[in-house]
Amino acid sequence: MEILKKNWKIKLLSLIIAIFMWSYIIASTNPSIPVKLSSVPIVFENTEDLSADNLMIDSNTQKTVDITLVGQRNRIINITNSHIRVTADFQGLKEGLNNVRLNYILPDGISIEDYQNSIDVNIEKIINREFPVEIQNVGNLPEDYMLESRQVIPNSITIRGPRSNIDRISKVVTDLDLSNLQENININKDVRAIDEKGETIDKLTYGQDFVNIVAVVNKQKEVTINKNIVGEIDDNYKIDSAELNKSTVLIKGPKEAIDKINSIETQDINIEKLTQSKTVPIKFILPSDISLVSNESDYSINLVVHKKINKTLEIPKNQIEVLNKPQNKNVVINSNTIKINLIGFQDDLDKIKTENIKLIVDLKNKESGTSHIRPSVKLDGINIKPELIQSLDNVSITLTE
Repeated sequence: MEILKKNWKIKLLSLIIAIFMWSYIIASTNPSIPVKLSSVPIVFENTEDLSADNLMIDSNTQKTVDITLVGQRNRIINITNSHIRVTADFQGLKEGLNNVRLNYILPDGISIEDYQNSIDVNIEKIINREFPVEIQNVGNLPEDYMLESRQVIPNSITIRGPRSNIDRISKVVTDLDLSNLQENININKDVRAIDEKGETIDKLTYGQDFVNIVAVVNKQKEVTINKNIVGEIDDNYKIDSAELNKSTVLIKGPKEAIDKINSIETQDINIEKLTQSKTVPIKFILPSDISLVSNESDYSINLVVHKKINKTLEIPKNQIEVLNKPQNKNVVINSNTIKINLIGFQDDLDKIKTENIKLIVDLKNKESGTSHIRPSVKLDGINIKPELIQSLDNVSITLTE
């Protein structure tokens, strides 16, 4: 104690100086410095109230902030984003744009120098809306194949999402790939909502993620038509021609059935009571799984009918040939012309000319006097068909001694 009491003023002064010097050194080697932290996450609080009211936070809402902290070097040098808590209270927010204050919780001895006071938060209403589902064809069917029908089940679905996204929906589509499609299909396909530019809209919940597509695919083939004419026309008429307006028809059906067919027949075309030319619609005999590509009314047959007509010819006497003339008797042909009335079809009668006809009179066993003899008729040296002769004048011939 005596030692402490000696020169105590000097010792006290030395202690004060030492403390001062120590503080100076400490202050000089551990100064206050700023530190900038980037992308510090913002904690959203009380968001459960939003979900209860079918509200949601816009996905573009700001989620981080940049701040500048100040503190003594030894306190702040190792500080990171994890040491800072930034919160935003979403309790009571309504649909639309809201400005929410930010709260900062800092470590002891650290102060904040530069920071953001609040963020703008867009709150959206979650809504449901029903949309029809459209089938969107992709690619082209192989040659000779056709898409007969397509159906989507269900034909509409409900979509849930933020109002802004729902309002962007132009249509809901599912893709049907036609490439190499050669048979009927029944498949499940994903659906997607697209905007007017055809871009897919995200952040939507679908009532169901897929739909069922039923597509009927037929093969088509051009085949010949076999006409099936039945019945007998009256003898006074004949069918000059029976021409189809189309010699082939395009049919469709399952590939395995179509490949077996090269022609099809018409149903019976009955000509029994036909008395004039007419165009008749035709129907086809088709297997149950085969049908026409075009309308059946596009097909018909043109029946050209001719009726028998009369034709009268006057044959001059110089075209009468007499056979078996009696010896020592004179033969006098009294008829100057002989009328022959023919009945037949126009094209047949047009071939018969007066100059090509010869009348043959046979005088065998004829006595003197005048006889009326029915001649036989030859056309270019050939007996004319009896059915063509409706009436024929007799030749008057006189035999004298």
